[in-house]
Amino acid sequence: AMGVTNFITFDAHDPRVNNAIPLGGFDNVQAAYQMIKALLRSVSDIKLDADHTMIVSPDEGGMGRCIYYSSVLGLDLGMFYKRRNYSVIVNGKNPIVQHEYIGGPLEGKRVLIIDDMIASGESVIDVINEIQKQNVSDVYAAVSFAFFTAGLEKFDKLYEEGKLKKLYSTNLTYAPPELLKRPWFVQVDMCKFIAKILFANEFYGAWEFVPFLMVASVFNAATGYLGPILAAENKTKPMAKSAIYSAIVNIALSVVLVYFMGIQGATIATMIASPVSYFIRHKALGFILNNKTHKCNII
Repeated sequence: AMGVTNFITFDAHDPRVNNAIPLGGFDNVQAAYQMIKALLRSVSDIKLDADHTMIVSPDEGGMGRCIYYSSVLGLDLGMFYKRRNYSVIVNGKNPIVQHEYIGGPLEGKRVLIIDDMIASGESVIDVINEIQKQNVSDVYAAVSFAFFTAGLEKFDKLYEEGKLKKLYSTNLTYAPPELLKRPWFVQVDMCKFIAKILFANEFYGAWEFVPFLMVASVFNAATGYLGPILAAENKTKPMAKSAIYSAIVNIALSVVLVYFMGIQGATIATMIASPVSYFIRHKALGFILNNKTHKCNII
């Protein structure tokens, strides 16, 4: 409805969300390269081979993400299965009874846990505690989004006990200052990668259209704000009138301007047509308010 034809996101929690836009593009970008680079920079002596390091998924839902890491790095892969009690519901969910490990031996290896997000971190903490029972060398965690709505103190304890060496997360979401100060937290900078996407040739050409569309967006937002007020007053005629007049202006100007200016003409036509709808509704609303004020003065 808003004219968006393509979405770009990073590490979607469930890639099936692209089924919501079957006719549009959906680019799900992974942060794997930046994560690996940050790991190598912060742990100079790590050996990314099957004899010394292993990838572990904290649940079956993240296996696709971990398979990618495992394939690219040539490492073995393990997984934890969440065994739940389906006879009980706690806070709207079936509670996890135990994390069952499925995979090869971890003893003496460095383990890299890959997940998409951390909220309170309870699942990751349980997985780390289970991993430590297998006498691993070091444990690292890499998550795309670290929200940390709770649980910082629990990760502090894991770090102090030597159970967690580092936790890596991108700067794609807000990180509170108290998280950035933690010695176990490493923020992975994604700015350069995002810039390469936005400033690619096929995207860079769109910047010349942005100023005109931003002006149109402001008026469209203001027009949408006035709509419910008119609807509450049962004044649907000005609403229909504004939409029709704006569409006529937009189409007429687009036909003329596109002929002379190309696609830029369409953005200019939209910018000019958007205020038409706004001012028609604004005038109608002003008339209603003046009548109400006049009635109040008579009373």
